[in-house]
Amino acid sequence: MVLGAAALVVGLALPYFLNVDRYRPDIIKAIETATGRKVRIDRLSARFLPTVRVTMEGFALASPDRFGDQPLVTVERVQASVGLFALLFRKEVRLSGVRLTKPSLRLLIAEDGHTNYEFPPQPAAAAASAPSYTIADIDAVQMDGLDVLFAEAQGGAWSPRVRVSDATADVKNVSVGAPDINRLKAGATFKAMKLDVPGLAPLEIDTGTVSSSGAAVSVEFTAAAGKAAAISGTASVQDLAKPVVRFEIHTKTLDLEQLSSITGPVQAGPSTPGAPAPKAPAPAALAAPALLAEGRVIAQLVKYGSIEGTDVSTDVRVFSDRTELGAVSFFTCGGTITGAGTLDYSKSPARVSASLQAQKLGLTRLLAMLKASAGMTGTAEANLQIAGPIGDSLLHSMTGRGRAAVRSGTLPGFGRDGFMSRIAKYTNAITFGTQGNLNDVIPYRSLTGDVLIGNGRIYSRLVRLDSDAGTVDVHGSTGFDSSLDYDGSAMLLNGQTTRRPDDVVSALKGLFSRAVKESVGRIAIPFTVRGTTSAPTIAPGR
Repeated sequence: MVLGAAALVVGLALPYFLNVDRYRPDIIKAIETATGRKVRIDRLSARFLPTVRVTMEGFALASPDRFGDQPLVTVERVQASVGLFALLFRKEVRLSGVRLTKPSLRLLIAEDGHTNYEFPPQPAAAAASAPSYTIADIDAVQMDGLDVLFAEAQGGAWSPRVRVSDATADVKNVSVGAPDINRLKAGATFKAMKLDVPGLAPLEIDTGTVSSSGAAVSVEFTAAAGKAAAISGTASVQDLAKPVVRFEIHTKTLDLEQLSSITGPVQAGPSTPGAPAPKAPAPAALAAPALLAEGRVIAQLVKYGSIEGTDVSTDVRVFSDRTELGAVSFFTCGGTITGAGTLDYSKSPARVSASLQAQKLGLTRLLAMLKASAGMTGTAEANLQIAGPIGDSLLHSMTGRGRAAVRSGTLPGFGRDGFMSRIAKYTNAITFGTQGNLNDVIPYRSLTGDVLIGNGRIYSRLVRLDSDAGTVDVHGSTGFDSSLDYDGSAMLLNGQTTRRPDDVVSALKGLFSRAVKESVGRIAIPFTVRGTTSAPTIAPGR
């Protein structure tokens, strides 16, 4: 017991008599000799009970001189237990209980392709003067506040490609026998991590696992893209020297309105290089946009406001200036929509453009989804090209053009105060052969027209409704606020009425005077449509 008490007293008193910080210059020199890089250590301390534990504060490992004042690694604090017997008798540095506080790793690629994490072989003289100690593999390393940045030099400035911040990670089986990052082997679990990739919404990663072997890294994760989606997926980088991320992402629900916060490239932060990027030795042509990531996104449900689609899948390619969506397909309103699109974040605000093809959409369900209770039926199809800035006013700032058609449908009977009901008092011709019953529907073969989108409205130069009773041609616009502004003309076939043609024409002439134009077997009636899609107002035209 006396010996134990004495050992305890010695262990507690030893740090006051043994100043380990005096070895700091020797440790810095040894690391600089082994790596060929400048090293900074602000303070070194140790305690000896219950085990030998060393604390290093303010550690930094510099990048090559050509990268300027941009360290490869910085750590606010390093704590580790040291195996004393292995160090003294086997000249082996065996570390355990390693904990890094706020480690930061900056992986930089210059315009000529060189990186700051390449460690060329040291000269023979340097190797000969290096300490004869070996470093054993580390069983586990705990990291709090981890920050990792991939950035590439473009046009004399650093362009962030991928950034991981605020991560908590437990790294297993770390091989550090050589200072070459390409020879690092590790496995880790992490949580509470933020991932930024240009063109994608920031991902708040809840949990995940990562493994690395050589220059390859693979990740499995669950995460949240703000309020837009809760996702799970996989990602991998095959070569850290050319960090292109390959991924596959799954989500139950994706809310496109919540993605309006996308602003493009990762914003500069505490771990983003601030100094000018090194340029290639020879003048280079303007660099082409770099591919950052590519993969596939699969969602059970995608919605934008009241618009919804199911079984959505798309190929995604993320470049430094844009994101491309290819082979988009989803089901909605009993039909399918396919297409492709681009999100261009080289502009501010970011702009979206898309080419869409719709087939076999149920018009009743589509109108209900758009909250337009027009009471029409039919099967819709469309071919559209649209573009506009991402933001809260996307619909009102959108532009586009194309064609649309609805086939084999019906129109509702008109209200008793409308233009059609007035005519029906004299003839059922205007009800397209429905025997004058205003509650009946009006069948038609097709409703086709051109589409021009702008100023918050959908314009058409000519929309034609074709039925057995005649045709209706209209031109005008519908607003995204559901307002209507159309002028048109109904060309009716006299043979579709139950009264003699002469009686019909006489009645219509008496009611509308010059507004009714008669030709052989036809009656032309101009009209206007105002109001809203849920409450249209129809009146005689000129």
